[in-house]
Amino acid sequence: MISDLLGLLCDKEWPMGVTLQHGNVPRDPKVRTAAHTWILECRSSCVALSKVVDMLLLRLEPHVNNVKRLAGLPTVAVKVACVFYGEGPPGLWFGPEVMAKIADMGAGLDIDLYIGEEFA
Repeated sequence: MISDLLGLLCDKEWPMGVTLQHGNVPRDPKVRTAAHTWILECRSSCVALSKVVDMLLLRLEPHVNNVKRLAGLPTVAVKVACVFYGEGPPGLWFGPEVMAKIADMGAGLDIDLYIGEEFA
């Protein structure tokens, strides 16, 4: 359904009610069940998350109007989520242009950091 609305295939999709466990990351049972989740992945060895978000925004560029329409639906939350696993923290600066593109799509920004040797 989301792919049809966006005109874009996702890299991963989890239907509502699926229990998620990411590697060795412990999860609170209250947050294990996902809403319907539709994911575009942009993996990179680059530690500056702004560069990875730039890659995602380029991929979404031809579909921005569809993302805006989807974000306008009352039961939909669109977000750019950055999930980082590593020994040390990544660069976390996002320029005004990147933030404006995210906001213009009707999306929020979510950053999860998993820092430590066990996550590298």
